[in-house]
Amino acid sequence: MFSSYLPFQFDYSEWKISFDTVENWPSLDFDDSAWQSKKTSEFTTNARVTTYVRHQVDIPDINSYSVLNVQVKYAGGIVAYFNGRKVARFNLEKNFNEESQSLAVHDVDTPSKFHVIMTTVGGTNGKNMMAFEIHRPLGQSSSNKIVFDATGVFGVNECSILVDTYSVITGSPVSNTEIENLFDLNPTTYGSQANTQGTYIDWEAENLEETKFNSFAMQTVYSRTGFGFSLYVRMSSEEEYISSLAVTGQSTQALRRIAWGVPVGIAGFKQLKYEVDVPANGVVSFSSIMLQYCKPSGTGVCPGIGDYPSVGEGEISPASCEEGYRGYSYRTCSNGQLGEINNKYCVQKIPAKMLYKSGRFDLIKDVEAHIDAPKYENIIEEFYLAENTFLPTGLELNAKTGEITGIPTEEVL
Repeated sequence: MFSSYLPFQFDYSEWKISFDTVENWPSLDFDDSAWQSKKTSEFTTNARVTTYVRHQVDIPDINSYSVLNVQVKYAGGIVAYFNGRKVARFNLEKNFNEESQSLAVHDVDTPSKFHVIMTTVGGTNGKNMMAFEIHRPLGQSSSNKIVFDATGVFGVNECSILVDTYSVITGSPVSNTEIENLFDLNPTTYGSQANTQGTYIDWEAENLEETKFNSFAMQTVYSRTGFGFSLYVRMSSEEEYISSLAVTGQSTQALRRIAWGVPVGIAGFKQLKYEVDVPANGVVSFSSIMLQYCKPSGTGVCPGIGDYPSVGEGEISPASCEEGYRGYSYRTCSNGQLGEINNKYCVQKIPAKMLYKSGRFDLIKDVEAHIDAPKYENIIEEFYLAENTFLPTGLELNAKTGEITGIPTEEVL
C-alpha cells in the first residue's frame, strides 16, 4: 500500500533552483532563501553544465512514512540526495564534478526509479530535504532546455515495497511472459522457470549507487512445498557474490506474497541473484519478485547510529564498508543499543586504474625532477617496481605515495 500523500509530483511541484555550486547545498539546514522557486515546466537553460534543485519534504509521522519511492525524468545525468546524503546516481560517472556531462543521452520518456529508506538518511518528523543535481546531456550545448521532473510516493506498510528500475535482468528461460515482467509489480502477469537446481535470475539496479532493502518477497500463483533457494548480492561483477539468504523447506501460497528477511541488504548492493537450490514439489509460478523494507519489530528496538539503521533486539544493523573495501560492516542490537562496528565481512578491494599523468616523461639529466603521485581506485599500501624494472640512476620511487623524485644522472633512451 502506498500513501495518497505525494510530497512532490510531476507537472505540479515547485523546486528551488540554482546554477551555482555551493558547499553543503543538498543538506537539510542549507539556507536556500535566495534561490528562485519554479515549476519544472518553467526551467529554461543554464550556461553551466550542472543545475541544482531542492524541495522540502514534510513528514507528519516518521514511524508511518518509512519509505519514499521516487520516479525521475531527465535527459542527462542525475544525482539525488535526501537530507544531504547521496541516495541515487543515474547516467553519470562515479567521480563526477560540476563540469561532468552525462555518460549518454537519456530518454526523457523513460523515467528512472529509486527508493529512500528513512532510517538510513536521518528522516525525521517535519522538515526534510529532497535535492537533485542535473547534469547536461552528453554532447548537448547550453542552449538546450533543462529537462527534469520528479514524483515521490511514500510506502506506509509494516513491510513496504521498494521501487527500482533495473538496467539488466537475465536468467533461466521463463514461460508465459518475459523475464522483465517478473519485476513489474503487476499481479495479472505471471511466469515460471524450470523446477530444477541451478535455475536462476540475476538483475542489476539502474541506480549506480546501490539499492537498499531488508526483505525479499515473491507474489506466487500456486501453493508449493519443499522449496529451497539462495539470494546473492554484490556491488559489481568484479566482486564475488555474497550469500545474503539461503533457505530450504519453504512453502508458497496461491495468490499470496511470501517474504524472507535479508538484514544485510540494508548495506546496499547493485547486483542480485536468485538461484534455486532445492526444487519444490511442483513448478513455482510467480507474478512479481520484489524487494521490501520491513520496520523493526519486537519488544526492543535499537536507535540507528549514522549509516547503521535502527533494528530490533538481537538483529544486525549493516552498512557499507569503508572506501576501498567490499562487503558490509555491521553493529549488533543488544539491550537497546547498537554495539561496536564489526568489519568481519569487509574485504580490501584490489587496486585498480592506476595512472600517472602521462605514460612518458622527458626529464633533463642533472636537473631535479618530480613526477606527481598517480591516481588510482581503492587502496595501495605500498608502491614498488616490477621485477627487472628499474628507474634511471638518481630517481627514487616513494613507496607510500608513488611519487618519483630525484636528479637523473644518466641518459636513458
